[in-house]
Parts: sequence; C-alpha cells; structure tokens
Amino acid sequence: MANIFEQRIFRLPPDLWPALERLAAATNSVAKRGPNARKPSVGVMFERMAKGELLVTESEPWSLPPGLAEQAEQIEHRQRIAEHAKQARKEPVKLQQMNMLDLEPA
Repeated sequence: MANIFEQRIFRLPPDLWPALERLAAATNSVAKRGPNARKPSVGVMFERMAKGELLVTESEPWSLPPGLAEQAEQIEHRQRIAEHAKQARKEPVKLQQMNMLDLEPA
C-alpha cells in the first residue's frame, strides 16, 4: 500500500507542505543551524507559534462590502435584459404580404 503521507517533522499530505513553507518564508521563520540554515523552516515556524511569537487567526470568509451586492445584482439584471434583447433581434422577422381583397370586413 502506498504511503499517502510525507513525513518530515509531522505527517501531512504532500500537497500541504508547499503552503506551510510559503508561510514559513512569509513569517521570516528561518533555521539558524543545520543543513538548511538561513532557509525558511516549518519547524521553526511551529516553534515560534508555540512560544507565542506568531499568532494564528482564522480569516473571515470573503464577502462583498455592504451595498456592493445590490449594485452587482443590478448590473447582472441589466446584462440579462441586454442579452434577451440581443437574442430577440437575432430572430428573423417573418413578413407576409397581405392583399386587401383577402381581408374580411369587421
């Protein structure tokens, strides 16, 4: 059975390590000694978190600023109306010549 975890200090799926390494670089968590000295280190980042030097906060889900949602809805509505009008213009108009003698009196 294939090993789906990559083990460094922690066992995590391999696709999570690049994101952690980017965070280590962004937080200036650099190894001071060893083969990876002066390079971003996930272990140093976790150590700094444990010491309270780095604080982790959960980001809020992204949402439109107040009032912008209504403006976006209005724009979408105008675009739907314009698309409908464009479709209506594409349909050929069927004209039929009428003879006055064929018309019945009212």
